[in-house]
Amino acid sequence: MNRQPGQDHPPASDRDPAPGGDGPAAAGPVAVPEMQAEEVRRHWRQGLEIAVLDLREEEPFARQGHPLWSVCLPLGRIETEAWRRLPRQTVPIVLLGRDGRGRDLVPAAADLLRRLGYSDLRRLSGDLEGWQAAGGELFRDVNSASKAFGEWVAERSATPLLAPEQVQQRLAAGERLLLLDVRRRDEHGVMTLPGSRHLPGGELLRWVGTLAPDPETPVLVHCAGRTRGILAAQGLIDAGLPNPVAAVRNGTIGWHLAGLPLERGADRGLPDGLEPDSAALAAARRAAGRLASQLQVPWLDGAGWTAWCRDPRRTTYRFDVRPEAETEPPPPGFARVPAGQLIQELDHHVAVRGARIVLWDGDGVCAPAAAAWLARMGWEVALLTPEQATTAVEGTWPGPPLPATEAAIGARLLQEWLQRENGTTLVLDLGDGAGYGEGHVPGALWLLRRDLEEVLAAHPQARRLVLCCADGQRAEAAIPAVRTVLPAERTLHWLRGGRQGWIRAGGPLETGPCQLASPLEDRYRRPYVGLDHPRQAMEDYLTWEYGLVAQLERDGSHGFRPLP
Repeated sequence: MNRQPGQDHPPASDRDPAPGGDGPAAAGPVAVPEMQAEEVRRHWRQGLEIAVLDLREEEPFARQGHPLWSVCLPLGRIETEAWRRLPRQTVPIVLLGRDGRGRDLVPAAADLLRRLGYSDLRRLSGDLEGWQAAGGELFRDVNSASKAFGEWVAERSATPLLAPEQVQQRLAAGERLLLLDVRRRDEHGVMTLPGSRHLPGGELLRWVGTLAPDPETPVLVHCAGRTRGILAAQGLIDAGLPNPVAAVRNGTIGWHLAGLPLERGADRGLPDGLEPDSAALAAARRAAGRLASQLQVPWLDGAGWTAWCRDPRRTTYRFDVRPEAETEPPPPGFARVPAGQLIQELDHHVAVRGARIVLWDGDGVCAPAAAAWLARMGWEVALLTPEQATTAVEGTWPGPPLPATEAAIGARLLQEWLQRENGTTLVLDLGDGAGYGEGHVPGALWLLRRDLEEVLAAHPQARRLVLCCADGQRAEAAIPAVRTVLPAERTLHWLRGGRQGWIRAGGPLETGPCQLASPLEDRYRRPYVGLDHPRQAMEDYLTWEYGLVAQLERDGSHGFRPLP
């Protein structure tokens, strides 16, 4: 990992940093000091930087619950995700999590993070049980903080919500209205309300004046459940849109539960060649700027931008929040995440609560509107002009770990090994479980990284190990850590290009969950995606969302702010 400015300074904690580097781990686990739950909550309440990493896989993380501002980062994803989600290596990090058999996941994760250069590591005292005993709430599902924020906004602002039956009656009567699906395009294609047009929530303010120039035209928005629809509707209302605005209550789930048919395979985006009306775009820019100003979101000048990026005591995330359709690459050091998805899935991109966030969009609408939401969520956020954003600030963003290309092999060589050798080559698939089921190298074992040593012990005849994943990145990044637990007599390789490279080379495929060495719990099946979930699961999901505001009040650590 590239070095971060200030990395040689003492860590924020009062203990000495652990040694870093990519060499073999020291014999025996290094003790990880504890941090009490109340100390974590104090950091959250006071806006101090801290990352709480839950090491469980996504399924138990979502179903069993987790602290509000914790993020899911399982052991097998640390090498490929830590560098972008934890860009400052001296940030305080708190680890928690046990697997389904009660095994402690913290020592292995701490060892790996130390070798990647992270120095200020603690473990949550008492794990989840200690958190609850100290009065902390456990929030289920994924993106829980964003969803809880949406419910908090709806209650505070009395966001207008229309029942599906009301909307259907108005559509059947031929009422002239604008019905918009504010999710991602792929979600829109799976299922949507009949006649709904796709327009992501982050672009809504930019386009709605062009699509509904008559202020008498009602604007109705929906998502799959509640959060994105609520924030899309309330965002237009807060921006002062003159049109009547409402969200369809409970989105496609509510529509389905009401017994109304959903449309499949839709592909209605913005009309081809449509350009924003200049007057409407100018009004949208003023409205977005006014919202950001109300929440005291600053525009950074050159000196401020450089100071933020080079401050060794603070973590600064940078996002280009332009639409998915934009083909121009983001400015140097920026990650591309469309505005609506950033708000909805913030925990997938930002692991450090209390960090700074800088946004840029190129036209002054999407970024200020998103910044206003982030400020209301309790984040310190700022904006950049196009001129400032394209000015690179050197040495301020870490990169991924150094590649292990010397261990790479191609698909053809692997196929030769598997054909001519009987059981001495073992392929271990470390990728996503769903992709493994769709097609993988024949005979490959699928496993979670936490189970690696057990799998190695169960296959003593395998003298050559080949790591694989979807595209090769996760397997390549795992090579240094796997070497530390591999007996000297075994050789280690990774498949260049992963499953995708294997397919391109014409390699045969095996489908289905054939050889599972671990339970398939790396991905949580969201009850608002698709219609093959039991009705009770959908109803339970909505009931959970209705209860989030009460959970926030009991927990007391959210830091959300009302619009002044």
